Amino acid sequence: MGADFATYATKLSQLGVERDFFAAELEDFSPADQVFLSVWTFYMEFYNGGFFQYFANSSGRLVPSLENSLRAIGFDKGASIAEEAIGEVGSDVMWEDEGDRMSKVYGLPSEVRKRLSDLSGRFNSHLDEMMKKLFDFLTERRDQIDVPADFWTELAKQ
Repeated sequence: MGADFATYATKLSQLGVERDFFAAELEDFSPADQVFLSVWTFYMEFYNGGFFQYFANSSGRLVPSLENSLRAIGFDKGASIAEEAIGEVGSDVMWEDEGDRMSKVYGLPSEVRKRLSDLSGRFNSHLDEMMKKLFDFLTERRDQIDVPADFWTELAKQ
């Protein structure tokens, strides 16, 4: 029997707090941590403001990794929606360049912002599924995740 939403959300949150993701680049982490960083950061921003907030904030630097990270956790339907949202912003955005990214995102015409809002609505109904898939992905790769020894054993007790 798998963990319930409250359990895996709490564990993912704990893992997120333990990482100083904003001080490092993706390449500084293991492949499993890279996927976690990409999806968790997306979740935190998206939950508070949809695709627009994710793209506009510093988290937008991770946009190039999002689609592949969502596919890596087996969340193809979410990856397809994210791909569509990224396409709305345009292929000429230099996501890692804060100035360029912010200029492009804040300069989006109202009809594109509306489409991003609609895509956010479509994606929103799948957030719990995404988090469950992320948790399962990490559980399957627990030997690749640097966490305190009791992280996984605590989970087994619940």
